[in-house]
Amino acid sequence: MTAAPTDKPAPPDPLAFLPRQDRHKPKCGPVRPSKMSRRRMWVLVAVHLLIGLHILHWLWTGSTITPVEPSEAMQTIELGRINAGFILFLVLIVGTLVFGRFFCGWACHLVALQDLCAWLLAKVGLKPRPVRSRLLVFAPWVVGGYMFFWPVVHAWLWRAFEPTWRELKWTWLERPMLPKVSDWDWHMSTDAFWRTFPQPMMAI
Repeated sequence: MTAAPTDKPAPPDPLAFLPRQDRHKPKCGPVRPSKMSRRRMWVLVAVHLLIGLHILHWLWTGSTITPVEPSEAMQTIELGRINAGFILFLVLIVGTLVFGRFFCGWACHLVALQDLCAWLLAKVGLKPRPVRSRLLVFAPWVVGGYMFFWPVVHAWLWRAFEPTWRELKWTWLERPMLPKVSDWDWHMSTDAFWRTFPQPMMAI
């Protein structure tokens, strides 16, 4: 009789289907340096100059255009105020459907700060490893849900269970009902420019 082999096959790697830097080799050739990097850098510098002019205009006159920031669209949903951020948000949705994801690469001030940090780290020999997680796919849905879906649910809960909230003293759920779309009005200027932004220490 032939003796049974004693070597057992190695168990399968549960992470074998994920791309890993130590063994994943792209099928394409070496990535060539982009010729658009310098143009993109100057566009992002111009974006920051415009932001600076916006702030200076507010400091000089005491009133200016409402922040041109997509997150300001939350005020339109919750308070019925059509502001510059809401208009920008609509333009970005239509523009992304037509031209693709151009805004995050060419006009977002946060991306410019990320690129600057990456450049400074490279100068001192540090190269952070990218975060590779499939959970990041859900990040835009969570943020968008909090900005636009949660206020609607929040108002519905307040309207449906108001006596219960008052009895339990859960004041964090006590909020006026959302205004109807027909009641929305224009709110394109403000004298409290920094009210919805982080304070200086948190911003830094």
